[in-house]
Amino acid sequence: MLRCLTLDQFRVEVLQLNDAHRRYIANFPRGALFGRGHGHFSPLLGDLADYDLAPVRDVNATYRPLLVPTERRWEDVNTVDDATSKKRSLIILFLSKQ
Repeated sequence: MLRCLTLDQFRVEVLQLNDAHRRYIANFPRGALFGRGHGHFSPLLGDLADYDLAPVRDVNATYRPLLVPTERRWEDVNTVDDATSKKRSLIILFLSKQ
């Protein structure tokens, strides 16, 4: 789990989104992107570094995939979760290399 990242640290992680052996899940307040809802988890789909965008696919089929500026994604993840009083985070999953 990656918590309390600076914007520069977050950008370094986002550059790893296209690595076939890593997956990232972002914890963020859904209302900030979708206009309603509370704390939420969604996978980050990849990185479009040339455009400074990160595609986000919400697990709720009601919401369409979004292209979100990297700094905006960081601002959402860099908020405090009301339930835990801790900063939100990125969850990183490492897939085996077979």
